[in-house]
Amino acid sequence: MDVLMLQKTMKLLADKTRLRILFIIYKQEVMVKDICQVLEINQPTVSRHLAKLRMLGIIVDRREGNAIYYHIDNDREHFRVIEVIMDECKNIEIFKMDIEKFNALSDEKTERGANNE
Repeated sequence: MDVLMLQKTMKLLADKTRLRILFIIYKQEVMVKDICQVLEINQPTVSRHLAKLRMLGIIVDRREGNAIYYHIDNDREHFRVIEVIMDECKNIEIFKMDIEKFNALSDEKTERGANNE
């Protein structure tokens, strides 16, 4: 990674909402609607942040029918920087709360899916 790319990466990650989004998708693929629910912000706002992260190559998307899943591109040069930042975020209360909400949402979806079988 060169200095310019590091600068762009750090500037992009200086936004609290983008950090929260990255923390949610750090270990798994996530759909926009799930991010919206966890962070309690609207879809256009989340999509705008995701677009910025995608343009720099920090995240990638995978389409499945109408659904779009986002995850961190751990094959890119940014990943080591993100790994260090995410390791620090795990000790900050707001990030812990986001993951708890995401896990509860995932559990709820799993439960609904099991009940529909």
